[in-house]
Amino acid sequence: MIAGEEGEEFDGESQEAVRAVYEHLLANGWRQELPQGVESEDDVDLVDTVLSDDTTLVANSTGADPDAQPLLMLGNAGTPAD
Repeated sequence: MIAGEEGEEFDGESQEAVRAVYEHLLANGWRQELPQGVESEDDVDLVDTVLSDDTTLVANSTGADPDAQPLLMLGNAGTPAD
C-alpha cells in the first residue's frame, strides 16, 4: 500500500503515486528541471522531469509496467567535491 500525505491510499497506477509526490514537493517550494531540449513544462509530463530544492534531486525511476512499484531516485544537487 502507498499512502499519501493525508493518509489516503493510492490504489491507482505507480505513475499516479509518483505524480502525487511530485505535486507535494512542488507545493512546498521545489522546482521542476526540464529535460534538455524541452522549452516548456507543457511539453513534457511532470513525472518525466526531475525536481530540485537546490540540495537534492528527485527523479522518477519507476518501470514502464503500470503494475510496477513506484520508485524515486534521490541525488545530490550540489557540484561534486574535487
